[in-house]
Amino acid sequence: MSHADDRRPGAASTLHGLYELVPDAYELDLLEEARHQRHQDQVAALMADLAAAWDVAVAGLGYDEPAAESPDEVATPSVTQARFMVERLLGGVVVDDDRR
Repeated sequence: MSHADDRRPGAASTLHGLYELVPDAYELDLLEEARHQRHQDQVAALMADLAAAWDVAVAGLGYDEPAAESPDEVATPSVTQARFMVERLLGGVVVDDDRR
C-alpha cells in the first residue's frame, strides 16, 4: 500500500512534524477549521429560518387549531383538516356519500 492510499489518521507527533516542515500548514489548518465552523453556523441559521418560514406558511393555510386546554381534551379535526389529511397526507379520495 502506498502512502497516498493510506487513510489512517496520523499521530499528533506526525502533525507537529508537518507544522515544523511547512510553517504555513498550521495557519491553513486554522483557516480551514474557521471556515468549517462558519459554514456550520450558516447551515444552522438557514435551518432555523426555514423552520420559521414553514411554521408561518402552515399557519397561513389555516389548518392549525389552538391547543387543547388540558391533555385530557382531544381536539377533533375540522372537516377541512380531515379532508386535507385524507387527500394530501394519505393520498386518498374523499367520497361524499349521501346515502346516510
